[in-house]
Amino acid sequence: MPDSLEKTRTPTVFVVDDDEDILRMTTFVLEKLGYAVQAENSAERALRTLASGRFKPCLILLDLMMPNMGGAEFREKIRAIPGAAEVPIIVLSGDSELTTKVAVMNVVGFVQKPISVENLSALVAKYCRAAG
Repeated sequence: MPDSLEKTRTPTVFVVDDDEDILRMTTFVLEKLGYAVQAENSAERALRTLASGRFKPCLILLDLMMPNMGGAEFREKIRAIPGAAEVPIIVLSGDSELTTKVAVMNVVGFVQKPISVENLSALVAKYCRAAG
């Protein structure tokens, strides 16, 4: 793909959260801010989506506690996917012990849920450039 086309592509934020309401709201807000959004409600599906190579997100917003596979295990498994290991990850969680749990995950940040639109916008803007 020519460089000029690559530069005009809308950045995609990948949201991984088992809470459908959070997925819908986060997707809505990010799209209003000018980002494309890929959302998955399970870590297993998110890994398959990343491994497919259909897109490369500029950022992953990851829920820490999900059924079957939590955020920490997802973080470990993503390292084996070519091109995905270097994508920045921000952990979102309602867990009050968030700081301790993400310290070993090698993520770029973490935020306690609920997150305000302003904080979400500022966090995503650090790693992605919105279209428009």
